[in-house]
Amino acid sequence: MGFGAMMPARAALIADLYGAAHDGQINGVLTLFVTGSRALAPVGAGAVHDRLGNYDPLLWGLLVASAIATVAVLLVRGYKPSPVAG
Repeated sequence: MGFGAMMPARAALIADLYGAAHDGQINGVLTLFVTGSRALAPVGAGAVHDRLGNYDPLLWGLLVASAIATVAVLLVRGYKPSPVAG
């Protein structure tokens, strides 16, 4: 999913899960962490490369983190999306 689709998809999911009334507060907190992560990720990746000489451990770590996140999402039970109008 491209970054252009992330914002509306996240907003729709948050509104669906928690209600539109809380959308601004939740998106604000998420944006704080997302922005911080995007700012620090290149610095961290550069530090890994400088210390170890390549990006392999970083890529394997990201692969493991993605697998854990995928399993966590699949284990979420009870979520039923609201019906789509139209």
